[in-house]
Amino acid sequence: MSIIKRGLRFFWRRAKKVVYFLPSSWAYHKLKKIQEEVENSALFITSYALGDVIYAMAYLKIWRAQNSGKTVVLIADPKKREVIESYSDYDKVIYYERSTSMGKGVLVHLNGSRFYSFLGRKRGIYNTIPQQIYGGRTGRDNLDLMKEYFQIPINSEVTYPHPQKVQIKSISDFESNKDRIVIINPYSGGRTICECVDLLNRIADVLKRRGYIVFSNIVGDQEPLEGTYPLRCGLLELYSIVDMIPMMVSVRSGIMDWLISTRAKKFVVYNAKIKKGFELFALSAWGECNCKEVHMAQMNDEEIMGAFEEYLGG
Repeated sequence: MSIIKRGLRFFWRRAKKVVYFLPSSWAYHKLKKIQEEVENSALFITSYALGDVIYAMAYLKIWRAQNSGKTVVLIADPKKREVIESYSDYDKVIYYERSTSMGKGVLVHLNGSRFYSFLGRKRGIYNTIPQQIYGGRTGRDNLDLMKEYFQIPINSEVTYPHPQKVQIKSISDFESNKDRIVIINPYSGGRTICECVDLLNRIADVLKRRGYIVFSNIVGDQEPLEGTYPLRCGLLELYSIVDMIPMMVSVRSGIMDWLISTRAKKFVVYNAKIKKGFELFALSAWGECNCKEVHMAQMNDEEIMGAFEEYLGG
């Protein structure tokens, strides 16, 4: 990285603290007003990222059980409505688009503010992904850090929040073929954009040679992997599908936090750009044993292919 780029990055990291302050401050006062209008309430700001929402719902279940007298209000992105409304461990949800002034102030700026993360907690306004998780604290996973933030006993058992099942409509003849279907999730957004399409194409070839019917889980105008069938469905239907097929293969993304409790075996590839802090995002922290995680920063393609064929078995 050039000296100029390093300088610009250094400047932005500090400048954004100022840029974030005003909308964060305005949103914080709006949140307090919402809280005052709902008697004995606690507000939980859910992230716009899918994996972060799943963490939030898992901890909300524990927190609510220990604070039964509180009215739990979620502040959420409407794009996650399908996921949020498949759970019931809250009393009310208020949606704000990320692009609106209130949504920008809460869903983006407030979640990125260390100051508001702790000030808010004292007043019953919780960031469900607090700053200490993304603040460079390695050596621990998200689950333990969330316990600390929500002031939940460290020995509390985190119960994965299972969503409801729905009818499967996106794959024809699913019932007769479900034992031969494998889904590959080749794409992701945010910081985990897939760098391994060629690797996933090789995995698809192995699966097809072994007689599996391979689908690529895609959204919008994304293209499926070579020689695979496109799968476009909602998250609830995807959960129901993966709960009945033998295997799911994916780049590491929030979708895998959503699917971790399904019965399918899961083979997950971590982005090469994530050089450290794997323990923060480890799916194994959920306590599920039917998941194999490999890291592109630690293994080359041949080693990953070997690990995949061993995990596939037979």
